[in-house]
Amino acid sequence: MNKKLALSLLTATILLTGWGMYLTAGQAFALPWVRPAALAGISDVTADPAGNLYFIGGSKLTLTKTDNEGHILYSITEEKETSDGMNHFDGAAADQEGNVYVLNTRLDPFGLYVTGSDSSKSVRTEAANRF
Repeated sequence: MNKKLALSLLTATILLTGWGMYLTAGQAFALPWVRPAALAGISDVTADPAGNLYFIGGSKLTLTKTDNEGHILYSITEEKETSDGMNHFDGAAADQEGNVYVLNTRLDPFGLYVTGSDSSKSVRTEAANRF
């Protein structure tokens, strides 16, 4: 009787594992850079003439570039807090050459008021993804 029960449990386990792998085929073993990523908290979007999109998201801390098919080409994340306050990206703009410009805004340590905007620290990204 115990052998039949053990054999039944083993068979059920194998069948459920196979069924689960069938349902998730192609997803369970994808490499991290192949999986789609969710864009959360999008505050600004701009496009360049080639159809690439630039998203400011993640509480204004991340700039993400995607191609015209939606594949993420790169992502830049700003430090959340520094000793003199907080930084975040504001207002993206792209030019004809495929460069993107983003204003880096500094806030007080509590994030209540703007202490400065630094255009010299604006992100300038070359069309070949060099920065």
